Amino acid sequence: MKVAYQHEVTTSFVLWFDHFLLSKGEAFKNLTSTFYPQVDARLPNNVIYASPHKQWVTDSSIAGATIPNGVYNDGVFVPRGTSGLKLDFENGRAILNSGFSSSANITGTFALKDFNIYVTDQNEEDLIIESNHKINSRFFRENAGIPPYDQVVPAIFISNDGSKNNPFAFGGEDKTTTYFKAAVIAENLYTLDGVLSIFNDSSRTIFSKIDFEDHPMNEFGDFKNGSKVEISIPNLTANRWHGNHTYQYGGTFTIKSYEINSQTKFSIIYSAAGSNPSFNFDKETNVVTISYPRYAEDRTFFTWTTTGGTDYISVGTDPSLRDIINFINSQPGFTASTTATEYNTFYSIAPPGLSSGEYYPVDDVSDIRTYNYETLAEKTKQDYFLIESVSCSRMSDNLRKVVLDNLFVGFIDFEVAQTRFPRL
Repeated sequence: MKVAYQHEVTTSFVLWFDHFLLSKGEAFKNLTSTFYPQVDARLPNNVIYASPHKQWVTDSSIAGATIPNGVYNDGVFVPRGTSGLKLDFENGRAILNSGFSSSANITGTFALKDFNIYVTDQNEEDLIIESNHKINSRFFRENAGIPPYDQVVPAIFISNDGSKNNPFAFGGEDKTTTYFKAAVIAENLYTLDGVLSIFNDSSRTIFSKIDFEDHPMNEFGDFKNGSKVEISIPNLTANRWHGNHTYQYGGTFTIKSYEINSQTKFSIIYSAAGSNPSFNFDKETNVVTISYPRYAEDRTFFTWTTTGGTDYISVGTDPSLRDIINFINSQPGFTASTTATEYNTFYSIAPPGLSSGEYYPVDDVSDIRTYNYETLAEKTKQDYFLIESVSCSRMSDNLRKVVLDNLFVGFIDFEVAQTRFPRL
């Protein structure tokens, strides 16, 4: 079945909800913890070490949050990918190949959420009365990991409570309103009131539509986007004329991104003078196309007089590497640099006689993966949802003591709207 509207609105809402709570409420703590051996029937061919804490923060746009990229074995860092290491952020554990020791001394540092976020189809009564919740051990150390796939509190359980379409404009445009419910189970009244206050103020907030396939996590609970790789282009030249002599300077031009993989092709095109620069990443064909305009006339960056003549620093009409690097750095998720020490003045990217070129990444720097909500949301900022209204309430103290002693419960109801044409 193809992806439908309700899939995308739910994915987008949950990712926004998690980011909003972490960023506005600073609802996390950085911890260093011992990991303990764990058996998982779903992964019988792996060696697993679990921390006593789940879930970990995944969003690198959260200021101050430590996002792990590996674990430590007897104090020696083991990066993701070594011995098949995968990091299960959802269940707070490290998953390794079967050949890894099952009696190692594994530790790790990570940001732990104050509230775990779960998507559920259970109604509020079942969540509170019938569920046997475990407590995330934030304030004491247990000598074991939490069993995999168990839900633990403090937590917020989000459910899609239905939707409706209403006519909005002539021509068939409708307004689709989706109703989300969030049941908040907290350890104390302070944190419960904090969550309710933060989201009560989210009314009339907009958030971006995140494509269903752009959800950042894979089946192991780790990031699914590709390794951080770089493209290195060594054929940089710049001409410096001094009298009758021409001097050429070389360097390596590097583009890095978490979005690309080792098969990504970069096409760098010099377009007509006066045109606008453009950057396009086609994920279906795995091609990045960078188009940058030529100068209208030969470009001389500066001149100076030395003994014996005048030096002219020029790149002709080809765009300078300085301009191209600045343009790439303005693209979310991409960075560019060079080893050339003088590129700020006169380096040009084109090899001699070429006006453009196609290049492939040549080096997998490391398996550094990341998820940044703000970068992801920026890609689709023109396609957004509106939170039309929010209402918050707390369970009465008498009822709370009957059904969930020592835990505090609140409820948040959202109305999320988007105008749509066509609907399908």
